[in-house]
Amino acid sequence: MVKNKLEKLFSESMHSNNRLWGMKLISNPLTHQNTPADYILDYEIVHPDLIHQSITVRELIVALVECKHVDCDDGEGGRLAFKRLKQMHDLINFENIRPDRHRAFFCIAFHETRWDNSEVYMIPVHQMQRFVNEFNKVSMNRDDAKNRFYRYRVLMHGPLLDLSLLYT
Repeated sequence: MVKNKLEKLFSESMHSNNRLWGMKLISNPLTHQNTPADYILDYEIVHPDLIHQSITVRELIVALVECKHVDCDDGEGGRLAFKRLKQMHDLINFENIRPDRHRAFFCIAFHETRWDNSEVYMIPVHQMQRFVNEFNKVSMNRDDAKNRFYRYRVLMHGPLLDLSLLYT
């Protein structure tokens, strides 16, 4: 069961993309166990072999994605408190175990009434960690995200997120 608007949108987008396999990670709250992220994905990155030009290299990537939704319905920028990034340590550890094959992202949405008025970012965990450590505040607003993470902005294709930035 998907709890918030961003998780619902991410789930629909993930399942509609035939280049991705993914599932929602769910835990029973009574077990007092946390999941390292909301979703686990796998996908291939395909690129030509630089040594043997006629060969194509395929790399299998496993990624964890943690979704964070920020409401901006009042027309204001909304704020993402850094204390909400509780999975940061788990995501960093996951990526550091196999940096050549593991990826970890925060999918952050600044949602304003409709998705076409909103911004969604897929921010690599190490970029987010660097930002949190260097930023002299305890939260970031919509403008901070626009200025710092513009290259990680996810575009909308109709009612779905374009998740191709993961494998391009």
